[in-house]
Amino acid sequence: MRNYDLGALRTSAGGITSGTFDIVVSDAAVAGASTVTASGTSSAVIYEGATFDAGNTVDSTNVTAVVTPTGTAVAIVRVTQKTAAGLPARESITVTSSVGNIGTSCATAGKSLVIQAATTGIDDLTICADGTSGTSTITVKTTSATFANKSITFYAATPTKITATALVTTIGSASTNAILAVPTDALGNTLRSANAVYAYSDAVAVINTGTAPAGTSCGSYNADFGGYVCALGGSTNGTANITIRNGSTTAASTITSTAVALKVNTAAAATFTLAFNKASYAPGEKAYIIVKPLDAAKGAIGGTTMTNLFAAGGITSSMAFGSGSDTLTASTFATAGTLASAGVASTEAIKLYTVYMPVSGGTMTITATGGTLLPLAGQVAVTASATVTDSGAAALAAVTALATTVASLKTP
Repeated sequence: MRNYDLGALRTSAGGITSGTFDIVVSDAAVAGASTVTASGTSSAVIYEGATFDAGNTVDSTNVTAVVTPTGTAVAIVRVTQKTAAGLPARESITVTSSVGNIGTSCATAGKSLVIQAATTGIDDLTICADGTSGTSTITVKTTSATFANKSITFYAATPTKITATALVTTIGSASTNAILAVPTDALGNTLRSANAVYAYSDAVAVINTGTAPAGTSCGSYNADFGGYVCALGGSTNGTANITIRNGSTTAASTITSTAVALKVNTAAAATFTLAFNKASYAPGEKAYIIVKPLDAAKGAIGGTTMTNLFAAGGITSSMAFGSGSDTLTASTFATAGTLASAGVASTEAIKLYTVYMPVSGGTMTITATGGTLLPLAGQVAVTASATVTDSGAAALAAVTALATTVASLKTP
């Protein structure tokens, strides 16, 4: 080591010495114990799964998990603490869970804990099953910041009830989403495990669900439907009663739903109907066009791809539909039952189009001509009409008419 006096090397004793010394390098990514966590820059994000996805920045929705086995990691809450300037912060974290446990690991998890935060400002807290079903409210806060509550629903491994609802009343030979099955536990929580329910037919010659005593799995939970969608296809025309059970065989099943009657009609399309979902609309209002293929006896047929049900050009209209409307020019399309969430609920196979009415009043007429899928008798034009009521124009017309009447009364 060289020692200097007023900028000049010391020439006396001690000018040059030897020894050891320490150099401390500060890491700006490490939070000090005295840093303050700011709500605006900090976050707590729940992610479904045993490990956190680093690319995830928003809460997982509808987080669920089976109640068993106890001590299984089912979700992660990542707490990221930052100062108002965006630097790592490190306040203690207080967490509570009304159902299930939470902690830095399942081995140390509990219902209510105060956790020493990491120096990086990032802590992954594990949510663990505790054998109890129900919806858990999870609170997360630090000394200075309180985050929005998180939620996770634990469901039992075995249902106490299965509710079966027909999505369609008539199916064809093609596999069709036919029944919605919702298995629930004693608290009404919906099970989400794969292969939780199976369909059984009392007439396998009509709807074959497997050789008795086996059933056919309805697959995995479908979040769009809020349950399990059982896809079935018909073998021969007739009616079969379908029950939903929680086992792959009759012997393995403990719960059975009430029966749902399904008709199989494999007849070809012979004609179709065309309709609006309402008779009149306000200017610019959302509307639905319903296309329903029928057999020669005017009966509903099963959902399938209708190749050239329409002639070239598809559906035409007397006035232009508004922006955001579906394209109507297709001649080939698939039909199926629909839920109310789609705009129109139908247990018969249909094709549903979403359109927006024009902003001006008048009569909207749509036309479609039967295509080569249909017999010659069905290859004709079919129309449907609805009224677009222009309330402003109607009011102006009424005022004008009144003014004319008043003026005529004043005329000598």
